[in-house]
Amino acid sequence: MEEEIRNCFLTITVVTYNSEVFIDETLASISEQCSSDIQIILADDASTDNTIDQLKNWKSRNEKNFNEILLLESKTNRGVIENYRRTFAKAKGLWSKAIAGDDIFYADAIKSMRSDAKKHFEIPVIIGKAELFGNKKIENVIIPRHERIKNLKTINHFKKYLFEGKTFPGVSFMIQTKVLNEIDVFKYAKGQIEDIPFQLELLTNGYQFKISKHVYVKYRQHENSISSKHDYEVLSKVYLEYQKILLTYAVRNIKMIYILNATWNLFFGRIIFLFGNKGAFCGLIEKIKRKLQPKRFFNMLSRAFT
Repeated sequence: MEEEIRNCFLTITVVTYNSEVFIDETLASISEQCSSDIQIILADDASTDNTIDQLKNWKSRNEKNFNEILLLESKTNRGVIENYRRTFAKAKGLWSKAIAGDDIFYADAIKSMRSDAKKHFEIPVIIGKAELFGNKKIENVIIPRHERIKNLKTINHFKKYLFEGKTFPGVSFMIQTKVLNEIDVFKYAKGQIEDIPFQLELLTNGYQFKISKHVYVKYRQHENSISSKHDYEVLSKVYLEYQKILLTYAVRNIKMIYILNATWNLFFGRIIFLFGNKGAFCGLIEKIKRKLQPKRFFNMLSRAFT
């Protein structure tokens, strides 16, 4: 196994579920950067469309171009977290990079990741940039934005960034594979919320982050994704779960201001969603929630003394 790891720089995990519309484009972006020291894991979460056939066809055509290509099928839909988690024990690259079945690797992404891994070999987590596409309103935007992250150096800086309600796209992360087996990176992840708990769990366990100047992926944004009543119900649930996760990590990190802030947002968020998040009353509650939240006062007070 140690010899295999030395001969395998990177494991690319492609996570799919009913991805037939975009998966060929994703796989093509990997084919363009083929290398004998890259392992590919194709993890499908019981797709009901043509995704599996597309994965099998690509695998058969490209097996000689990579160290290894594994196709993991599932008889039942487990959700994105469990679908990704089951790949950890099979990853043999020194580094791991996950991508969804509708995103695309940037040109020369692997070359950039090699450069970053060599330069920052002592850092277990490297965050690349992502270029947004698929939504005309935000086409070609690069995230995370430089002005927001330029001063992030320490673990505490990154924690504060996340507790303040910001995040990094999970698709931008390159992580040393051993870390995925050292801790449960999805310990408090729930449903559709995996990026924030993944990032906070790493930081809480003392893993340092480093931000790369390179763009790793093109991150697809789907237009009109929140439009139906069902989507509204999902949105309300996601918001409340997100605040619960922030509260959990604020408690674990003994961050009193963020404990108060998450509790505040949970309380008023429940009221707003209980009344349908519409009308003058909900508008007033939202205004109170936003204007008077504890972290806002704390930040204003901090600036007054700096």
